[in-house]
Amino acid sequence: MGIEPFTTIEQAEKVIVLMNDLYENNQAFRWGIFKKDDNTLIGTCGYNGWDVNRGSRGEIGYDLGQKYWRQGYMTEILKRVIRFGFEDMGLFRIEAFTSLDATPSIHLLQKLGFTEDGILRGYSFMHGKHVDQRCFSLLKNEWDY
Repeated sequence: MGIEPFTTIEQAEKVIVLMNDLYENNQAFRWGIFKKDDNTLIGTCGYNGWDVNRGSRGEIGYDLGQKYWRQGYMTEILKRVIRFGFEDMGLFRIEAFTSLDATPSIHLLQKLGFTEDGILRGYSFMHGKHVDQRCFSLLKNEWDY
């Protein structure tokens, strides 16, 4: 999520309150990702924002504990998140942004049919500095459900 790891429970609680407020105001929503076998929370995913009035586009975001990378979790989950965006939210374009060197995430997005649109210079503010981001998109008519 581009933030420093938490060192207190209060920091985690503040993020939960923030995400709940965004959901209540219909600005964003995030789902928890739980392992089926033991109900352990291993990550989150959802829509960081959307605009259905002008262009019908939304931005997905996701994170997963590193020990669960490359095991198929996020592929399975993002397929459902994408379907939800196109079918339930009425989106035409879904965007995703990655760090320039986020190779696993880049490969995941490409595997799901996303196209790299380019690099947005100084697009995000993470860890106390402005950083470049890769922009990816998937259009509804390109989606292979």
